[in-house]
Formats: sequence, structure tokens, C-alpha cells
Amino acid sequence: MFIIFDRDRETALSYRQRLYRNRMHSVFLAQEEADRVPDFPAHAILLPHPNLLEDPIGFCALLRKKYPLLPVAMIYRQSSLNYYHLQNACDILFDEKTTVPKIIGELYTLYEDKGNRSPLSRISDCVRTDRRSSFIYVLGEPFLPSHTQWMLVRYLTLAAPRAVPVDELLDVGFLPGRARSHKNVSAQLTQLDRVIFRGFGFRVFVNKHPSSYFIRITRSK
Repeated sequence: MFIIFDRDRETALSYRQRLYRNRMHSVFLAQEEADRVPDFPAHAILLPHPNLLEDPIGFCALLRKKYPLLPVAMIYRQSSLNYYHLQNACDILFDEKTTVPKIIGELYTLYEDKGNRSPLSRISDCVRTDRRSSFIYVLGEPFLPSHTQWMLVRYLTLAAPRAVPVDELLDVGFLPGRARSHKNVSAQLTQLDRVIFRGFGFRVFVNKHPSSYFIRITRSK
């Protein structure tokens, strides 16, 4: 999962959508929200438009100091900003033509190089997700979800053991830029839960009051 700092939601939207299509979660944060990074199961910080930020070099230095275990990356575009100054300010500087899969791969490598365990596979209770697979695994058995269902379940395994609020799931689990309601989260997880129930006789997605979800085997009484 990537934290994206940008001027506003609209300028961040294109990168967020491209990341989503490549099965990578992201959230947008404004510069004044730098303290919120630990609220998410983040693996990297990305500044796609440093030329639109206030003092991007100083801001990058702040992020690297506050979050030394997270790689901080910027995207370089032709502007008044000096390429080498930006390169020295962050962990990695990508050209604007760099593909999203390459960005993801290199940032995941940097994440591990900083001493973190591999983010590829995650398990919560009986459910495992793996970035390299479009399946989800329940007690080792594969289930093929829709893209949206995979994104929701993957995020629940990344955020575990905490329960994830529905608003957060709406932001990361669906293609950014479109309005949706809380019912969309329930509909997607309930549909997948029914498939799992037919195979195992239990459900795995728990709705915790007032409105959040986590993974745990639940058998019918």
C-alpha cells in the first residue's frame, strides 16, 4: 500500500487509479496530514507531483526522518525543480514515463531493503492473500474473487488485526474517483462470504459495530 502526498485529491487521482488497476492500494494525504501515515498499513510514500507541493525537498526530508522504515519516492517531470536536488532528497526518483508495475516492484524491494518483512503475502485468521496471485486462499484453498473483492480482502489482511472502518474500505477497495455507499462494501464481502460458506460451512468477514470489518471464522449456530 502506498501513501500519496499531492496538492489535492484531483491531482492524485490518476496515479491512484493506475495503482488500483495494478492491485495496489493507496490513500491521498495532504501535506499537513503527514502525521496520519501510521494510520495505514503503508509500504511506501509517493510524491507524484513534487513540483505542485510546498517545499518538496524539505517535506521529503521530514518524511524520511519521521518514517525511516518507509521508502520515499518522487516522480520527476520537467519543471523548475532541479533533478539532482530531488534525487538527493528522496530514496528513489522515478522518471514520469516509468511504468506503474516497475514503480511498485522497486518500492517493494526498497521496503524489504530497509529491514521490513516481505509485504507480498499476508494472513489473517484463515485467509491469505498474495500480491502475486489474483486468488484469495481460505485454509489453503483458492477462491477467485472479483478485482474489487480481492482489493477489499487484501486490505483486511494488510490491516489485521485491527477492524477497518467502512469509509476506509470504500477509499482503498474501489476504483478511486467514484462515489459509493457503505452498502457497496457489505454487498461485495457478503457475496464472497456466501461462496466461502458453500465450501466450508463458515463465514469469514465480520461486521463490527458500529461499521467496520475484520476477518475471523464464524460458524452458524
